[in-house]
Parts: sequence; structure tokens; C-alpha cells
Amino acid sequence: MKIPFAVLCSSLLLSISVTANVDYSGHVVIRAIPETKDQLELLDDWFSQTTSFLDFWLPPSKINKFVDIRVHPEWYNHVVETLTRMNINHKIHIADVGELVRQEQETIALRRALYSGKAIDLENYHTYEEVGGTTAEGRDIVQLIISTHLSANKRVEFFECNVHAREWITAATCIWIIDRITTGYGSDPEIGALLSTKEPAAMSTV
Repeated sequence: MKIPFAVLCSSLLLSISVTANVDYSGHVVIRAIPETKDQLELLDDWFSQTTSFLDFWLPPSKINKFVDIRVHPEWYNHVVETLTRMNINHKIHIADVGELVRQEQETIALRRALYSGKAIDLENYHTYEEVGGTTAEGRDIVQLIISTHLSANKRVEFFECNVHAREWITAATCIWIIDRITTGYGSDPEIGALLSTKEPAAMSTV
């Protein structure tokens, strides 16, 4: 049972914006490739001093491997001038992070309108409030068992979601698995065979 790419790669940009409530208008993502030891050391130094003005989306690791740096508009000229002075090969990877976030929000609003009153949109980004669940800090923990008939002789296939705070995509993955099994039973032989021998169970803690 393959999980669609759209579920696994839901919008990181929107998740950052929603979580931090930050306006990224004018923020640029620069892709740079260190080709010498000195160039790599410069990027390493920047990485060790990462702030809200300079954020490495892909940190420096070795020579000839590119890094992605989100740069605040106020720092853009300084960063580009320094990269140029150090002869570090670089280019603009994303011209305006804020604009991408706005476009994503518009797309999601449209899709939510289209799916209004229908089953959950499994290819869209959903906030923690939408996917439900609570934590050990007084918030509920939701568990679901899917079975044609409960039996002690059937194995349990267990899927646990949202164990770690930054693993937000796992909730969407489990929701997709639940939807795929419940809607495919009776028409998909693979799902029929699964439920005849196993009882899938999913637990979400957010």
C-alpha cells in the first residue's frame, strides 16, 4: 500500500508560518556551494551563529555539497557580498518565501472550500487542531482499531503518530492509512487480505 507523495511532502513552508506566526515576506533562500576548505569554514561559522535573520534550511556538511540559507531582507546584501567576495558559487533558490506561503494558504483555502462537508482532504496540510488528539499534559490521546471482527488470534499492525513535536507529517500519514483501509475494504483485495489476518491500530499523540 503506497503512500502518495503529496501526503509525505505536505507544505513545510506553511507549517513553519502557522507554527511561528512569522511574516516571511521578502525572505530569500540562497543556495550556495562551498568548493574549498575556507569557503566551507565560512558557512560553518555562519551556521554556528544561526539567528532569525540567517537560517540554514540545509546546513553545511562537506565541500561541493550545496547548502540552503533563508536570509532576512535586511541581511541579503551583506550575505551576497560576502559570498561573492569569497568566490562561493551561489544563486537565489527561492525569491520570496512569504509569497510562497501566501500562495500555499490560498490553495489550501480553496481546497477546503471544495472539500466542505466531505471527507477530509488527505493531500492538504492540516494543523494539529484539525487532526485532533491531545498529549499527556491533559490533552486526550486518540486510538483507533480497524477490524472486521476483533480476535485474539489476529496480529495487530500498530501505527503511532506524532510522538515527537516536529514530526507533524506522521498524523497526516496515519489519517491517509485509516482512510485507505476503511474506504478500500470490499473492493481492494490487498486490504481485504490485510483485515482478514491483522487488525490495524493507530494512535495519535500531539
